[in-house]
Amino acid sequence: MNFIKHLHEAFKILDNTEELKPVHIALYMALFRHWNKNRFKNPLGIIRDDLMEKAKINSITTYYKVMKDLQRHRLLTYLPSYNPYTGTSIFMQVLATQKKKVPTSSIRTPKNDELTGEVYIYNKNNKTYKHNNIDIDENFKKKATKKGSTPRPQKFAIPTIDEVNHFFEESNSTKDEAFRFYNYYSANGWLVGGKTAMKDWHAAARNWILNSPNFRSQKTKSTGPGNLHVNNDKNYAEPL
Repeated sequence: MNFIKHLHEAFKILDNTEELKPVHIALYMALFRHWNKNRFKNPLGIIRDDLMEKAKINSITTYYKVMKDLQRHRLLTYLPSYNPYTGTSIFMQVLATQKKKVPTSSIRTPKNDELTGEVYIYNKNNKTYKHNNIDIDENFKKKATKKGSTPRPQKFAIPTIDEVNHFFEESNSTKDEAFRFYNYYSANGWLVGGKTAMKDWHAAARNWILNSPNFRSQKTKSTGPGNLHVNNDKNYAEPL
């Protein structure tokens, strides 16, 4: 604890609070001396007579009133004990803490993995991570906190119809198939099998192109009266 900053904050409260008088400052400084002597231990065991002597307080009533005032202004917490064998304690409120600065020029998160050899190094100049000497874009990085962690993949983005058309053309397919693919998955919320959220529409499009001949042959079989499995020469005028 930085006791200089602590005292600076304590004096601001003592000086700017009209209710707090010199007797409050005297008792608080007596408590602080005792706290410092015990290496800023919390909670801190106290002896009333000793504190009254150091703070130049002669009245027990004044002592308890001042103690309650200091507690009300959150300078300390008074923990009285009604057991003569345990004694009363004080919890001194820490008013200022010293924050440690962490250098950000090079952050290794995590340390070298003994099993996989994975290393993550952040370069603040071009805002990129290196993972096993491979550059990873800022938008594709993951600050690893466990051994064996890998960069988080990007979220699925719904393609545009132009992207789908371009992909089908490059795959030697047709625009009609591209429109069927786009309309089908747009209608079902881009779910694979109607249940699972799609992760890679390129893979789904490749499967669509591979299976499109089967779709057409099934559609041809399902059209026409032959699908009813009836005899076309049957005379429907005859009674059953």
